[in-house]
Amino acid sequence: MSRRKIVAGNWKMNLDAAKARSLTQAVAGRAGEAAGVDLVLCPPALYATTVATALGLDGATPSGIALGGQNAHDKESGAFTGEVAPGMLRDIGCRYCILGHSERRTLFGETDADNPFVPVEQMMPFVPFVRCKDTDEAIQRAHESEHGFRHTAIIHSTNVRAMTRMGRLLDTTLFVKNGPSVAGLGLGGEGYLSFSIATPTGEGVTTPLTFTRQRRCTLVDDLRILGSPDALA
Repeated sequence: MSRRKIVAGNWKMNLDAAKARSLTQAVAGRAGEAAGVDLVLCPPALYATTVATALGLDGATPSGIALGGQNAHDKESGAFTGEVAPGMLRDIGCRYCILGHSERRTLFGETDADNPFVPVEQMMPFVPFVRCKDTDEAIQRAHESEHGFRHTAIIHSTNVRAMTRMGRLLDTTLFVKNGPSVAGLGLGGEGYLSFSIATPTGEGVTTPLTFTRQRRCTLVDDLRILGSPDALA
């Protein structure tokens, strides 16, 4: 039994509502020319209902073209501002969804956990993003990707307990919260900048006497209890 082919059109982040409706109607008008394949249109989420109506998915004359989403979150609900849940897409008539599009991987750094960029130390300004269902999974994946080197860990969160869980699990020498990794070396963090050995007074990451690295836990911006930065200036 041969597998039925799917031809999907995705116009990315383009067109306004009127143009989306016009394009949908033009495609629907020639749908009969594509015999033997399933046709799918994947508009931006904001115009999905507009396209659904133009395709006749609201009960009007159906065009025979299915509706799809351009992306979806892996959870059905939650505090994920700007994301679209699979159930939301189903609710407006979507039968298909594009996941892991190459542009999202390239432009936003989304990738799978087994991508070589994830476990390998980055010596370039590129940070791979791996989607996780919650904070606990994210911390666990970070622990796996750190390989037990116990060198540097970073977390961006306002949840002190999440910071504590990650700090205890990874047990790294440098642990930076809400800042870049170089903040743990004194650049924008505590002490003076030192990439290898300490300053003569010992404020660097390593001491000039023993050349051993001291553990440093750096929190950027938050938990300033001695006054605001303006007041201290």
